[in-house]
Amino acid sequence: MSAKRKDGSGWSWQCLKATVLVISLVASALLMAMAVSSAAYSWLAWFSLLPLFLAIRVLSPVVAGLAGAIWGVCFYLFSVAFAAHAVSPTLQSFALLTIIPAFYACFGALLTRWVGFNPLLLGIGWVLVEVAIKPLGLQQGLLAGTQSQSPILHWISHLLGYAFVAFLVVCVNASLLVMLSGA
Repeated sequence: MSAKRKDGSGWSWQCLKATVLVISLVASALLMAMAVSSAAYSWLAWFSLLPLFLAIRVLSPVVAGLAGAIWGVCFYLFSVAFAAHAVSPTLQSFALLTIIPAFYACFGALLTRWVGFNPLLLGIGWVLVEVAIKPLGLQQGLLAGTQSQSPILHWISHLLGYAFVAFLVVCVNASLLVMLSGA
């Protein structure tokens, strides 16, 4: 019943799962940095947040917050190092991209504990993320800015705002996780 076994395999299994999650969060941040840096990779935004939503769905709020911070730090580092400075290399950018995803993941995990994993509520929460990271200077926010090549999403962004496009991208990411979990 307990995860602890005499041979230690319970601990090693937990360690393996944690390692895979951290690697997936790093890969997720890299894919999002690629989506932000180039219109050719904008399609990556439609599924790059899956590991972050997995953390929100299965981890405790504090650990999910840590996962959000890891994702944010990695996104910052990849954006500054490889993404043609899509994000300015400042302490303020680093702080915003560490703290805001951490709070989002923590509160997303809390919300998941209260009402279940709900893509619509997570999408609404991401709108607050977009507002909070506005000082980074991303023209159309983090997620909507990746979709500037799509004429329909560009039109929707002008009509309903970039936060609505970000809401759609988050809803698709979270809904994909629901579908993959059910498979």
